[in-house]
Amino acid sequence: MTSIPLTVKEIFKDYKARRIALIHALTRDADEVYDLCDTEIEEALCLYGLSDKTWQVTLPEEKVPTDFPEPTLGINFGKVGIDRKNWFYLVAIHSDSWLLAVAFLNGCCLNRNQRKRLFNLINGLPTVAEVVAEWKPDDEDNSTVDSSSNSREITEVSDNCLAGFAFQSPKFADKDEDELKATPPLSNLSIIQTEDEDEHNETLCEGSGANYDSDESEGL
Repeated sequence: MTSIPLTVKEIFKDYKARRIALIHALTRDADEVYDLCDTEIEEALCLYGLSDKTWQVTLPEEKVPTDFPEPTLGINFGKVGIDRKNWFYLVAIHSDSWLLAVAFLNGCCLNRNQRKRLFNLINGLPTVAEVVAEWKPDDEDNSTVDSSSNSREITEVSDNCLAGFAFQSPKFADKDEDELKATPPLSNLSIIQTEDEDEHNETLCEGSGANYDSDESEGL
């Protein structure tokens, strides 16, 4: 495993390099990536953006658990039944999530202010998904393009895909229907989690009997 960057500057430099690699993979080198993600391959493939600004479509690490966050598995399986443009957009969305996971793993020892600074630096750049949505084959430099109304069309088209989309191997597609029904909907989980958090965050003031937020109490 390579050495983990320790400063905000080093982490952001690593983030930018990986981001550029993924942007190149999903725009300039899109045809090559699309061909490499062969649906006939039984293994689940991943798209990696490397710190030297290169990319790889390859198998995930065999070591479990991995030393590093793993990109979304099975992007090659996700090509089935989806428009090419939307497939690239969805891969870009998952790539953004992976980039953040890598950055904040590298920043595990940062303090609160340093994490905030790192996030602001990252947030100052367009996401990979925004760049992919804007990209046209004749564009020369898309790494700093801002999102605009042009990206709305692909985002709206992709909304329905995102609702039920998952990169997975065909061998899991025939999972027992009863087993799937037993899985609680994400919406229910979100409601339960929100209610629990509300109960946790509210604290009863013994003096007045009023409720106040526990986060606010820290500043008293």
